Amino acid sequence: MSRLRIFDEGEPNIPRFESHDHARIEDELGRRGIRFEAWTAAAPIAPGDPPEKVFDAYRGDIDRLMRLEGYQSFDAFTLIGFIIGMLSGSIVLTWLYLGTGGSILAVAIWHTLFNMATATAAATGVIASSVSAMVIALALVITPRLRRQGNMVPAASTAPPSADQPKP
Repeated sequence: MSRLRIFDEGEPNIPRFESHDHARIEDELGRRGIRFEAWTAAAPIAPGDPPEKVFDAYRGDIDRLMRLEGYQSFDAFTLIGFIIGMLSGSIVLTWLYLGTGGSILAVAIWHTLFNMATATAAATGVIASSVSAMVIALALVITPRLRRQGNMVPAASTAPPSADQPKP
């Protein structure tokens, strides 16, 4: 069962729309560009069933929505790749931040360009995966250099050395 209540900022105690009716809720949200669907399980499911059984019961709707919106699956293999990518991106962004004397602008520009190359509708699978692979490779090259330097303070920083850091 679903219920939608929409309030006006000027009168937060009085809903200007309220409904339990699926068709009315779908229409109201649809006018705002929001999809609202009620799915029926294709097979019986019960509380405590394993997630695989629940996903299988809704597989038809899930697959339809994935095709319709271009969503991709996110399984354990994808999660491992995601974690490796996040760690690699963090290393590259840290290296860039330190190498530019602590420039947030340089990091923001790099991140924006990376997002455009990997996470927009214009990014194809080949381009996105190639750019991501280059970031991972760059992180593998950078990591030993960052560790050898042992200094995680931006190059142009005038911050005094900490107590456990030798003075130059």
